[in-house]
Amino acid sequence: MAQDIVNENQNISYTNLDFSTIYLEVLDLIKQLTYRWDPSISDESDPGVVLVKLAALIADKCNYNIDKNILETFPLSVTQNGNARQLYDQLGYYMDWYESASALISINWIGETGETIESYTIPKFTAISDSESSHIYSLIGAEGVDGVVVSDTIISTDGKTVSVVAMEGTPVQYQFENEKVITSQMVDPISRRLYFPHSYVSQNGVFIKNTNQDNYASWKRVNNLYENSFNELRYIFGYDSNADACFIEFPDNYSELFGSGIEITYLVLAQETDDVPPQFLSQFLAPISIGSGSGIVLDSSNVKITNFSGSYGHKDIESINDAYVNYKKTVGTFKTLITLRDYLNFISSPELDICSNAFVCDRTNDIQSSYKIMSNQHDLDTIIIKVEQVSEPVDTTDSDTNYSFIKTFDDRVVVNKNYYKLERAE
Repeated sequence: MAQDIVNENQNISYTNLDFSTIYLEVLDLIKQLTYRWDPSISDESDPGVVLVKLAALIADKCNYNIDKNILETFPLSVTQNGNARQLYDQLGYYMDWYESASALISINWIGETGETIESYTIPKFTAISDSESSHIYSLIGAEGVDGVVVSDTIISTDGKTVSVVAMEGTPVQYQFENEKVITSQMVDPISRRLYFPHSYVSQNGVFIKNTNQDNYASWKRVNNLYENSFNELRYIFGYDSNADACFIEFPDNYSELFGSGIEITYLVLAQETDDVPPQFLSQFLAPISIGSGSGIVLDSSNVKITNFSGSYGHKDIESINDAYVNYKKTVGTFKTLITLRDYLNFISSPELDICSNAFVCDRTNDIQSSYKIMSNQHDLDTIIIKVEQVSEPVDTTDSDTNYSFIKTFDDRVVVNKNYYKLERAE
């Protein structure tokens, strides 16, 4: 992938030593060590001069690598996509990958109608396209209250229009050694990952369900596997620059979450695509045969497909430059705070319109509430931690006065609260 240059800071030289500078320093050092040979006045074919220039050239290359390695460890100067993804991931920011656009598709029957009204089922993940098959979308399902519900589409021969949400990309059934049911034994036990054979996988176009269910909404994509409850069906989507492949990573207890296995369908995007205009998608990518002996085939002759509005939501890979700008927008938020002092400084900032008045602490590690006693029993040194008694809560109704109290959950954990009267200037 092409490098995305952030700014001029990528050319900073920390060593500040190139070939010319190193060569001159070596000449001065040789003059100090011996007076019998002066490379500066020797012939260019002198083997000694050749060796000195070779050493300066190698040192120049080493210094260049040192500079690049240092620059690749800072968001402001990182230039390689793989390094940027690892760096921002450690800082709590997750760079986006490709995302599929969505479009609302209208489908209705235009073929002959018999004496009885019949209905036909269009399977979920059926591919549709424009007249030239340059843009491929997949039928996902109807739009529900909590988002799109992955389901088949049923059309009837009475001509009623059915609305279906389609997402950009060609649907692919994930297979591991020709097996569509993915079991826990197929996942790498160390990385807990499954790698895709395609690079242009849509990060919002991965659909997972357990084999004994038909619900694709249970598995959710998250940015952090350790933020949610232990038994929630979740995964993270990422890109491994070393393997040049996309992957999905599962929690530690993935073997329990898998059960008898899972099935994965994902969308693969075409290169250099974008949102499509209205009335652009018009046909099935391939005719759909209904039943084995019915002889009914759904195609453009009997089914009309169109998108009355343009698609929206297509995203390319987040560039390093955009990642740096978006990362700065998250600096100072609660997810990036590390220590209690960071938290207190943040909530007391005058620019904020919020006020937090509580924090939880462990009294056994608080030097103001506990102390250690060294003892020796049976020739073994032991440490006993003594924790002071927790005071009773202070009861007051004066809201204009600053006061504090301690709420005890147990002998170890307490909550300290400080209430303040907030006055804002109009």
